[in-house]
Amino acid sequence: MNNDDINVMMAEIELIPDVMGKCLQDDGGHIKKLAEKIIDTNVQHLWLTGCGDSGFAGEAAALAFIKSSKLYTRGIHALDLARYEVRYLQEKSLVIGLSFSGKVGRTTEAAVQVQKFGHKFIALTNAPSGPLGKAASEILPIDVPVLGFSPGTSSYIGMLMTLFVLAAEISAIKGSSELMESLKRMPMLAQETLKLCKEPALEA
Repeated sequence: MNNDDINVMMAEIELIPDVMGKCLQDDGGHIKKLAEKIIDTNVQHLWLTGCGDSGFAGEAAALAFIKSSKLYTRGIHALDLARYEVRYLQEKSLVIGLSFSGKVGRTTEAAVQVQKFGHKFIALTNAPSGPLGKAASEILPIDVPVLGFSPGTSSYIGMLMTLFVLAAEISAIKGSSELMESLKRMPMLAQETLKLCKEPALEA
């Protein structure tokens, strides 16, 4: 990684509070509409799939759904889902596939297989017209600024926060605003954390 790459990464780190805030705003109401649809269609099993950072975002968010929305949720690698687990998905399952670029082959394969076995697949992506978006049943759009080459800093936070907000919206429909209230504090806490850590990190 050269100095330009490091500067891009640092700039994207600085964007983290804004990315969190934008996800909370839910422009267009896409997250809230999906939460309502999940309730209305009586989804019982939620699967969060992807590769690399996207896969890890799904795994990291699963507990929020389990604890706050009382919805059985599992993060699973797209290859495992597409080649093996897809045959055993229960009725009333919904799969959300994460790929910021919308170009990941394994996740697109999972979209095709999931629907072949009769389940809905929603693409959480910044590229609705990409291969994943075209293969999905519908899109949960995410719009996060990417400033150049970096290790997915702002895009990862955007995907993770979008899932957290979805869990909070489901929880709110079921009568609890606790998770949403906690999430509203996160941009400010992230800002304070970055401010406290910046100089010590650079020195280290």
